[in-house]
Amino acid sequence: GVFEITQNISQDMAEISQFRLIVLAALIVIMGLLFLVLRQIVKQAEIILERRQEEQRTLEGQLHQAERLAALGEMTAGVAHEIRNPLGIISSTAELLKQRLARYEPQNRLAQIIVEESNRLNEKVTEFLDFSRPRVPNLRPCDLEGIIDRSLELVQPEIERLGITVGRAYHLNGHAQAADPDLLHQAFLNILLNAIQSMPGGGHLTVTTARNPRSQSEEIRIADNGQGIDPETLKKVFNPFFTTKEKGSGLGLPIVKSIVESHQGTIKIDSAPGEGTIVTITLPELKAK
Repeated sequence: GVFEITQNISQDMAEISQFRLIVLAALIVIMGLLFLVLRQIVKQAEIILERRQEEQRTLEGQLHQAERLAALGEMTAGVAHEIRNPLGIISSTAELLKQRLARYEPQNRLAQIIVEESNRLNEKVTEFLDFSRPRVPNLRPCDLEGIIDRSLELVQPEIERLGITVGRAYHLNGHAQAADPDLLHQAFLNILLNAIQSMPGGGHLTVTTARNPRSQSEEIRIADNGQGIDPETLKKVFNPFFTTKEKGSGLGLPIVKSIVESHQGTIKIDSAPGEGTIVTITLPELKAK
C-alpha cells in the first residue's frame, strides 16, 4: 500500500514571509540611518573644508598685506631718513634766525612759525619711522597703572581746557607686569588723545584696569562718551595711513596695535556713533628678560 503524508505549511510560509518583511524593513531602516550618518559626515566635511578654504584665503590675504606693508615700510623708512636730515638743518637754522630777529624785530614770528612747523613735520617723520621699523620691547617689571597716570598727566592741560572729567577704576593692586614702559606709554597716550579729540565739547573719560588670574592676563579699558565711530570707519581704523582727521597721518592706531602685539597682547575697539568708544587692551603676563 501507499501512505500519503500531508502537512499544512501555509503558516510556516506566512511566518517566513513576515520574517522576510521584518528583515527587509530592518535593512531599509539601517540603510536609511547609514545614509543619514553619511550625509551628516559629508555635510560636516564640506563645512570643515569650506572653513579651511576661508582660513587659507584669509592667511593668503594677510600674507599679501604683510608683504605690501613690508615694502611700504622700507620705502617709508628711506623717505623719512631723507626728509629728517634736511629738516634738522632747517629747524636749527630757523632757531638761529629766530634768536637774531628777536634783537631787531621782536614782533616778527616768521622764524618761530618755521620752527613750529619743522617740529610738527619731524613728529610725522618719527611716526613713519616708528611704523616702518617697530621697536622690540625691552621687558622689565612695570606698574601699568603708573604708566597710565603718566600718560594722563601729559594730556591733563587739554582735559581741563575741554572740561572733560576723568574716572579711574584701578584693580591691579600694584601687580608688576613685564613690559616696555616707554612703548606702552606711547600706546596709552595715543589712545587717550583720540578719546579727548572725540569730545570737543567736554565729556567723561574712564580708565579701568583688571587682572584675570585664570588667563594670567591684565586688561586695560579706556572708554569715552564722545562722538563714536561708524561701522564702516571702525573696520579701517587699524589700516595704515587711514584717517578721518585733517592733520592726521593715519599711523597712530596701527602703531598702537603693533606695540600691543609686540607684547603678545590684543586690542579691540567697540564704538557706535553718538555712544562713545571703548578701547580694550589685553596683555598676557610675560617674563622680564
